[in-house]
Amino acid sequence: MSLEEIEKTVILKKEGGNLISVTFTQYLAEQESSEQANLVVGKIEEILKNNPEIGFNLIFDLSPIKILPSFITNESQEKYRGLAEHKQVRKVAIIGANLFFKVATNFLMTASRRGTSIKWFSNREEALNWFSKV
Repeated sequence: MSLEEIEKTVILKKEGGNLISVTFTQYLAEQESSEQANLVVGKIEEILKNNPEIGFNLIFDLSPIKILPSFITNESQEKYRGLAEHKQVRKVAIIGANLFFKVATNFLMTASRRGTSIKWFSNREEALNWFSKV
C-alpha cells in the first residue's frame, strides 16, 4: 500500500483552539498499520511544534473501522505511547466499541504513566464532555 493510500485511511484535523481529532476509517495490516502510526504521530507532532504555547486534547475515533484488528504492532504502540507522554498533550480520548481497543487503551494508560489523562469512550459526545471537565 502506498503512502498516499495510507493517508486516505485517516482523517486528521485541528478543531477549535486545542483539539486534534483523528478518525481511522480502515483497518490496515501489520506493516501498513505501523506506517499509519508514523504518519498520524508525525502530523500531530507537527501541529504541536507549530503551536508550542497550546496544550492539546486528542480524540482518536476508531468507530468507523469495520474490520477490527486483533493486535497492535510494537512500533505503533511505541509511537502512540510517546505521543501520549508529550508535554503538550493534556487528555487523550479513544472512541470505539471494540473490546480489543479498550484493552489496548488500558495498556497505553499504564505504559505511559498517564492513566487519568487517557480514557476510553463509546461516543464523541462523552469524550468532549470529559475534555471540558478540569
